[in-house]
Amino acid sequence: MKLKIREVLEAAPVLKKITVFSLPVKVSYNIMRNMKKIEHELKPFEQSRLNLVEKYGKESEDGGKVTVADENLQSFYKDVASLLEEEVEVDLRLIKVEQLEEVKLTPNEIQCIDFIFEKDPE
Repeated sequence: MKLKIREVLEAAPVLKKITVFSLPVKVSYNIMRNMKKIEHELKPFEQSRLNLVEKYGKESEDGGKVTVADENLQSFYKDVASLLEEEVEVDLRLIKVEQLEEVKLTPNEIQCIDFIFEKDPE
């Protein structure tokens, strides 16, 4: 399934939230499998984001962490936005909405993981 990195990034905390619920074994397995696939796709994004911080950043005066310099914020945000729009192929297992009946999610959280739900044929 093709997803934008933005979608993957938004889905990760919702899937993590679901992992604390006691679900049937097969559903739990599919959620954990999907979570691992999503985490795998986020690693290169995070490395690229850190590279951009290095590129546009300055080391603090005490020699500590690097932060993006104010004069470079616009370029940094533009490059990060471009990264977030990149598409990745993620092999996810679809689940039925009914399988998560015990899970309390907001409409926004459901929207973030909508792509993992089996769709009813219309």
